[in-house]
Amino acid sequence: MNRFKKAISILAIILNLYFVPLSFEMIVTTGGPFGFGLLILPFSIFINLLLIPSFKYLIKAIQKKKVNDN
Repeated sequence: MNRFKKAISILAIILNLYFVPLSFEMIVTTGGPFGFGLLILPFSIFINLLLIPSFKYLIKAIQKKKVNDN
């Protein structure tokens, strides 16, 4: 289970390498010529918000590993 959580966290971070610039571009260009990009924006922002628990879990796992190693 621990390995699964770590894999999901890393996957969320990798996905955000694509979705953070995409979200920023959609906001700056106001969704493209007809504004249809704004329909995707709520889903993109939801994926961006997954960064918070992903980093939080990975930092906690790294700290726990350091404590166990000492």
